Amino acid sequence: MHGVNLDLLRASVAHHPDGRPKDPHAHHRAAHLGALQAARADRRQSHVSRIVALIRKMVGRPAKTPALCR
Repeated sequence: MHGVNLDLLRASVAHHPDGRPKDPHAHHRAAHLGALQAARADRRQSHVSRIVALIRKMVGRPAKTPALCR
């Protein structure tokens, strides 16, 4: 699939021999991705809590039966 062993690429150093980072914007990218993950987790938790509240609200109600089944 790949002509390169991807594990070897991850093991490479993040800085040039003179000390400069290979990707000077990596810390910005990491912070941005962290913020996106936190926002997704908040949305997911909000959706789950809304579903749980809806289910708890419906548990006490009697089931609606069609008129033909009575």
